[in-house]
Amino acid sequence: MPRSKAQFSFAVPVTASLPPFALSTALAHIDPARVARLAKVAIEVGTFGGSSGCGQTVTAEVRKGVVRALRTTPCTSMQKMPPDPAIAKLVAAARRQLGLRGKPPVFKPMPFAAFAQHADEITVTTITCTQYCIWGWCFVCCTQPSGDVICGRELILHT
Repeated sequence: MPRSKAQFSFAVPVTASLPPFALSTALAHIDPARVARLAKVAIEVGTFGGSSGCGQTVTAEVRKGVVRALRTTPCTSMQKMPPDPAIAKLVAAARRQLGLRGKPPVFKPMPFAAFAQHADEITVTTITCTQYCIWGWCFVCCTQPSGDVICGRELILHT
């Protein structure tokens, strides 16, 4: 069972915590039979919060009633950057400190009706977001089903 918060040293003192995931209230009002008739649709699942002021919105990509992928939408102020080995090591150290072992499981396609019943559990298991605070400055990194890590308010790391 992962911990919700951990403090550790990584060249500097770091506090890492798992930000809350807020399931979209609209998800409960979507008709799975109607979604099954659509060729392709993107449905907002919810948002990972954090003190950085930037939530990571999670969207389900649905084709013919089957959820094919989960995607996070980074803040508009984020910019793509090459991977930074120090951030990658920080993410790995924080995952260990929080009791999150290995990589998150790969998302497997499933009917939208089944996904909607357990969307919060599936999303939190497949996409892991962690908030980091160093000297009072906080940012959030989220692992992606693709293996990428999207961080903070200003940077996106591709692994």
